[in-house]
Amino acid sequence: TRFPMTPALTQKIAKAREKQKAWLKRMKQRAKLSTYLFDFGSTKRMAMQKDYGPPRPFTNVTGKDVYSPDKGYGFTPGTHVKDEFHKWKGGALESDSCYLPKGGAFLIKTKPGSYALTAKIESNGGKGQLVANGVKHALEPKINTVTTDVIIGDKPLKLEFSPKAKVRWMTLIPKVSE
Repeated sequence: TRFPMTPALTQKIAKAREKQKAWLKRMKQRAKLSTYLFDFGSTKRMAMQKDYGPPRPFTNVTGKDVYSPDKGYGFTPGTHVKDEFHKWKGGALESDSCYLPKGGAFLIKTKPGSYALTAKIESNGGKGQLVANGVKHALEPKINTVTTDVIIGDKPLKLEFSPKAKVRWMTLIPKVSE
């Protein structure tokens, strides 16, 4: 069935094309950005991010990954991290985690700027908190998806967990003006 090209329909088509053009522009901008994607706990499965520019692999992080400036990410030295893998749980991002004891921290070296941080964390031992560069975020005693904006300068982003936590995955994506 063909519809007559009324002024209202022509206007809607023009708006849809403008939205698509703006979306394509954002996707091209995002494709150029350095994103930081971490999957904690195991190297048995490879996770991919497919909704932000081109598909990008997550970096697998295990308890053995101690921070060094050359690597650019890792746990603070002396943190006793336990890797967990549960093959019966959902996809690559959900099946594993790193268990951090009280006082455990994860460091990420990035380019200075404003970022959107999203992390999936399970607080163990009651209500807890994630501290991102000194800013506290409450965690319920269950699985939490935390989303917050962080500003990173010349020092690495420091993520601290208390009292103890299981970290499943984390993304750090530069903020783009829309």
